[in-house]
Amino acid sequence: MEEGVFMVRVAAQAERYEDAVDLLTKALQLSQKDASPEVVAEYKDKLSLELDHKCRQVIDIIQEHCLSKATTDDSEGSCTSKVFYLKLVGDNYRYIAETASGSRRDKAIEKADSFYKKGTNVCKDDSCYNPNRLGCSLNYSVFWYEIMEDKSKACQIAEEALEERREYICQDDSDEVRDSLPILELLRENIDIWKEGEDSLY
Repeated sequence: MEEGVFMVRVAAQAERYEDAVDLLTKALQLSQKDASPEVVAEYKDKLSLELDHKCRQVIDIIQEHCLSKATTDDSEGSCTSKVFYLKLVGDNYRYIAETASGSRRDKAIEKADSFYKKGTNVCKDDSCYNPNRLGCSLNYSVFWYEIMEDKSKACQIAEEALEERREYICQDDSDEVRDSLPILELLRENIDIWKEGEDSLY
């Protein structure tokens, strides 16, 4: 158990928060064989709070030093930076929600939803296109599937992201579009998995 806790801390300090969550889960599963439910719960709460603290440090840095300085015009560069930072804040609130409980989890969910939504709506009515916005839609759909446990909403977000850029991608062979192809593939794969055997529209 101690080795598992150490690895979780290393992952968190390296800002590899998804790895930290996976390691935390494995450490708790192993500990259940040797520890009482009370000890397991105590470790879980402790590591959850540590992860919360690290994520909030990242969020504060982004909001104070990055997002606040992002330009507010509708240029392509502005959209790229704003979407990236909004997605990153949403990601970190999602990491908090994965291990938190009670009001702390509720607040993290509310914040994650808000920042993901802002990220997917940046320059939505403009011709601006960038892989970051598509990646934000991908993570937003994962948020609805894994955290909110709403498969229908997750599929809706993923499908809308694909449909919105389908025509543009087919007509463009830029580096930016090519960079988006792996994200598009992940969206399609998730839709297929989440629909559990239903015929995919894509």
